[in-house]
Amino acid sequence: MDIKEISLDELNNEEIGNKVKVLGKVSRITELDKVTFLDVSQPVTTKIVIFREKEKDEALDLEQDDYIEIIGKVEDYEGEMEIIADRIRIVE
Repeated sequence: MDIKEISLDELNNEEIGNKVKVLGKVSRITELDKVTFLDVSQPVTTKIVIFREKEKDEALDLEQDDYIEIIGKVEDYEGEMEIIADRIRIVE
């Protein structure tokens, strides 16, 4: 399966269900028990959803203003585009 690299402002209904690669800056981090939500901007803001295996999974050491690359599946949640992350890495 090819992973399409797109910008966040290109996310639309045609991308739902597809795997994509996007780059952006973390503008907000919200951590709950087993899920983390990132707001990532480039310049539009999109929600990135990260499901963690354990409640205290320390796999991600992200901070606000980190520039990251996300690979994940595009989903529509209540009319808003979001990406369910498979892989995230900080871009230096």
